[in-house]
Amino acid sequence: MREGERYALMPFQLRRRDGVPGIDVCQQIQQYGLPGDVEIPGWLKAEHLYGTLWITTPKTRAARRFVPISESLWTRLWSRIERLSIGPRQLVFTNARGNPVRSSTERYNWRKALKAAGLPMVNIHSARHWMASMAARANMPDDARTAIMGHTSITMTNHYTHRDAASLAALLGQAIPDLHDGKNIIDTETTGK
Repeated sequence: MREGERYALMPFQLRRRDGVPGIDVCQQIQQYGLPGDVEIPGWLKAEHLYGTLWITTPKTRAARRFVPISESLWTRLWSRIERLSIGPRQLVFTNARGNPVRSSTERYNWRKALKAAGLPMVNIHSARHWMASMAARANMPDDARTAIMGHTSITMTNHYTHRDAASLAALLGQAIPDLHDGKNIIDTETTGK
């Protein structure tokens, strides 16, 4: 999910579709300005949240999507919601003052989590690249990868996709048969011409 989509997560967005737990991505937090000082496009549904932050609908139709999540994440999200008595239209993640999470808070907690897991320090946006890359390595169809990422085209999804040598070798091995003749020598004939 994009940064603003994560920050805007509310319990009403957690749904099961066909028994699959997931997040109905239908809103985001955007910084526009103080009420009265800002002009928000008429086609964008926006509700003032706090300071210069607004809850808005996604900018494109493709950004509205259902993102499947694991049962483990589903359980942990609902445990947090119940433990903190978060209402259906309240933010799941806030800072210590109860205000919407901003990038600095998320970055701090992301680094703590990476350190605790013994993982290398990378920025959180790398998770979108990792997801796109792992989906491609698993041979997920292009339309499914694009839908999950919330992109309007495979071109944008491919921008996030990075192939590793092993997956490229496996794909090449499927496409081109082994031409080995059983000998361990490569001979070339030269003619005196």
